[in-house]
Amino acid sequence: MTNFIDLEVRKSLDNYLLTIGEAAPDDINKKLDLIKFETEFAYAEIYLSVGEMSDVSSMPKDKDWIEYFLVKSPRSFMNESIEKKHYQYGVWIKTKPENGLGYNEMVSSLIEEHFSLNTIFNLKNNNTLNISRVHQNASISVDKRTGRVFNRVFVDCTATINHP
Repeated sequence: MTNFIDLEVRKSLDNYLLTIGEAAPDDINKKLDLIKFETEFAYAEIYLSVGEMSDVSSMPKDKDWIEYFLVKSPRSFMNESIEKKHYQYGVWIKTKPENGLGYNEMVSSLIEEHFSLNTIFNLKNNNTLNISRVHQNASISVDKRTGRVFNRVFVDCTATINHP
């Protein structure tokens, strides 16, 4: 049962991330509107990739990369009929270095805003998933492996699992 919940949690968060921005031309290639930041950048062209890509050569060079994955926490609390299981959803933002740190920060903040606190996802069997905290890494760096500007957004969430 727990593995099915893990899969359902990951799929729910993955599907929700795929709703960000405008499809260009499909659900994994997106345009994020940056106009509200009042900079020289009107939008960011991003490529959404499940998991961290080990084969960098297969990633599109002309787009910013958003890699995402679910981390299961060993913390789980249970009473007679309800179990609460904690997760962290990681979103790695890897942008083209020529756009600078500020650009990466803009893209990261849009992803952070997308995952609103207290958003509740309804799962199967009357189970729920609640986003309890969304935060960025304290510092942005250059990823040595890819040469890209690298930041992280973390989404902490809790699944409430009803046991009959």
